[in-house]
Amino acid sequence: MLASAATAVKRKVPSLRSSFPFFWTCVNHFNVYAEYIGMTIPVKFARKHFPAKVKGEEKIEVLLKNEERQTWELGVITTPNQYLFSKGWKMFATDNNLKIGDFLNFELIDRLPDAKFVMNFHIYRIPVIFEDDSDEE
Repeated sequence: MLASAATAVKRKVPSLRSSFPFFWTCVNHFNVYAEYIGMTIPVKFARKHFPAKVKGEEKIEVLLKNEERQTWELGVITTPNQYLFSKGWKMFATDNNLKIGDFLNFELIDRLPDAKFVMNFHIYRIPVIFEDDSDEE
């Protein structure tokens, strides 16, 4: 059932849109259970919307917000080929009870004067989305 539910989510993802720059990702073991957990940000998105590091000095900080206006402050680690939510991710994952297979949508909605990026996020849990696609009444 999990595989078919994931397929249902993948079918729905392209139909979910935003007027803000956004990306989708799916929670895996590294994001919630590994010793050093984090969440990879798609490189194409990050290079387009986050600043380039200047001699390793610029830090990228993100404020994540949910629909209830709760917030989490995260730091982003960068390498030439990877951007990763790291600092603060473990608390975010725990507070939001993230599970392997959950789909996350991140929308870049603002940049504050202190250079912090503000992103909304939405969690789509596989069983919930799968039930929405059922033909049962």
